[in-house]
Amino acid sequence: MNPHFEYQGTVRQATLAAQRALEQAGLQVLRSFELLGHGPGDRLCPHHGTRQCACQYTVLLVYPASGPPAAVTSHSNGGHARLEIVLDPNTIPDSVLVNQILGALGSATGDLP
Repeated sequence: MNPHFEYQGTVRQATLAAQRALEQAGLQVLRSFELLGHGPGDRLCPHHGTRQCACQYTVLLVYPASGPPAAVTSHSNGGHARLEIVLDPNTIPDSVLVNQILGALGSATGDLP
């Protein structure tokens, strides 16, 4: 299971607080993807099974001073957000970087409503 943090708030609130905390920890953050729901359509929301998806999803690439980045995703629906460090077995991020991210995200909990 990927390390994660649960927050009350929108994906925007969680992402901004996380980005601030990661940058304060000396890491560089690049928002590489953002999805704000796909609206009505023929497909069901893959997470909630509803016709109109209200999910929000963001991917942050978090870079250390040198070396490859780690991906942090933020997914929310209905005022609840989950920030998760992606541990893809094909590109596992450096354990030192993961620990830096965990510490920074843990400190961000006070920044959220």
